[in-house]
Amino acid sequence: MLRTKSITLGNYTAYLPVLLFLLWLLMQAGVYYAHGVRIVFDSHRYLDEADKLLSTGDLAQLRISYLSYSAILALCIAVFGNAKAVVLVQIIVGGLSTVAFYRLALVLLQGRLLAYFATGLLLLWPLYQHWHFYIHTESLFASLSIVAFYRVVSANKLWHYIQLLLLLIILTFLRANGFMVPLAVLAYAATAYWLRQGHSLRLLLLMVAIGGLGFTVALAHFFLGDMAGIHSFTGHLVSGNIIQGYNKISFVPQQELVLSGSPLAQVGQLVWQEPAFFMKKSLGRIFYYWSQMRPYISFRYKVAIVVFLYPLYVLAAIGLWKQQLPKPFILAIAVLSGLFTAMVVVSGVDWDNRFMMPLLPYLYLSAAAGLKTFGVWHDDAWELNSQK
Repeated sequence: MLRTKSITLGNYTAYLPVLLFLLWLLMQAGVYYAHGVRIVFDSHRYLDEADKLLSTGDLAQLRISYLSYSAILALCIAVFGNAKAVVLVQIIVGGLSTVAFYRLALVLLQGRLLAYFATGLLLLWPLYQHWHFYIHTESLFASLSIVAFYRVVSANKLWHYIQLLLLLIILTFLRANGFMVPLAVLAYAATAYWLRQGHSLRLLLLMVAIGGLGFTVALAHFFLGDMAGIHSFTGHLVSGNIIQGYNKISFVPQQELVLSGSPLAQVGQLVWQEPAFFMKKSLGRIFYYWSQMRPYISFRYKVAIVVFLYPLYVLAAIGLWKQQLPKPFILAIAVLSGLFTAMVVVSGVDWDNRFMMPLLPYLYLSAAAGLKTFGVWHDDAWELNSQK
């Protein structure tokens, strides 16, 4: 005689938070054991800014592009006596952002299983986790961006909006392209409000393309102008190198380039003087940015990218095409991805994929949304009956 036993989602997911927490601990311990705390390249500039703040107490003397990170570093040095304490802060904030990411996924995907899946992806990729151990802006930027997006989709109290405002201020001055996250959040909020009013999404997109583009250009002009005092912006523009610091993949302009004025003015001059050169190197930079491949990385790393990340690109494309995420969030992802890609076009692809790190959480969300198109990944699909 057959007996029917009910198998519900709760039977299997009760242990998933514990497993994810153990995975998070394992990843932190593993990355620390393999690499330790890393102080490299830009780290020294942040440390110099923090020392300047501690010695003078004058925020006005700091680069506004990294004001938030310099202040956090200075606080760590003042309290703990060691700049490496910022790594502990980054690990803790990264852990809290993982909780926020799960809650964000739960709100957007409307399914615990999909939310756990997306969170597992966030924890599994070691090259996302290892940035928590660098004295670099990437870790806090990615972590606080997640918290900001969770807050904007879940805010229903005045205190929530105050939290969001504080997060966006910190993010804006955390790094030179920090203003891109507030713009994406603004795109989400504007789209959500617009659609609640019953207006056409196409009209909103047209308004964003006109007004939003002008606002973005103004912000880019301000922050790129601040960065011009640190980096040779003109050098990045006239260089035919696809990857920063790597000259084996490069294009050569047909004529000598003469650029002057503000960074954005120089971009316009480059496009006018050498449109073919600009187009070729832009396409090359976009390819290497999104493929995440580098000629000099190990074969094992290349295989990991192909096996782990490329299927997620396919799933993400399905999820976005099928609109398995709310339209305001899809637009926010598009704005953020477009702005990051534009940054890479004018500055070059980074050596170590760190420019892609802040976008990875939204790749994972979109991939989980792609799985949502397959009914087996719905929570209800796991409320099964098995015969025993």
